[in-house]
Amino acid sequence: MTTPFPNWHDVCPQLAILEARFREIRAELDAVRDGPGWFPWVENDLYDSDVDWQILPIYGFDKLNVDAARALPRTCAALAQVPGLRTALFSRISPMGALNPHLGPPLHSNFVLRAQLGVDVPGEAGVVCDGEERLVEEGRVLMFDDLLLHTGFNRADRPRTVLICDVDRPGTPPLKLERPQWGVTAPDWPPGWEEVGRRVTAVRARAFAAGLQALTPGPPAAPPPPARSPSRRA
Repeated sequence: MTTPFPNWHDVCPQLAILEARFREIRAELDAVRDGPGWFPWVENDLYDSDVDWQILPIYGFDKLNVDAARALPRTCAALAQVPGLRTALFSRISPMGALNPHLGPPLHSNFVLRAQLGVDVPGEAGVVCDGEERLVEEGRVLMFDDLLLHTGFNRADRPRTVLICDVDRPGTPPLKLERPQWGVTAPDWPPGWEEVGRRVTAVRARAFAAGLQALTPGPPAAPPPPARSPSRRA
């Protein structure tokens, strides 16, 4: 039996780092909100033409948006401390906008739960999941089960932006490493996407936990010494 709004403290208590780093995350959002890298959510049947739903992807399974990550080092440092992180992105809905009720794709949502940190919430905004409404607050994490019928809304007169994080659903086998749906259906990846590891754990260990230092190009590796020919006896 599932619940529309699981207690994130029980599911993934490490999400508390996002609340603790809220001011830093907000400052980095403010710096990139008018920059490149945002694009409309590709499943445009989930929202009407008068609604503008934009996302800035940061991380998806074994891929990191390097351009975004370099602009968001403190946000990524916080995300690095969230175990079982599968996706992370900023999500912005236009003023007085609402998404059409929809279900998360089972191949994804059966394995994860969705959390969102309110980063820029200028008024009443939130989520309706399985008929129950919850408001999102700035600096606070809200978790919901997007396997259930749900929608997001913004009743404010300015855009609302949250940081979405999908984390492993308790009691399920690990989600297979594959591109998230918005990556598969997008015409192409936003600039800066590149492979940074074959497994999620490798990405966290080598890139996130190192404060993205692993993404800084270093000097080329020295070529291996030539193999020695076997000596011949006279």
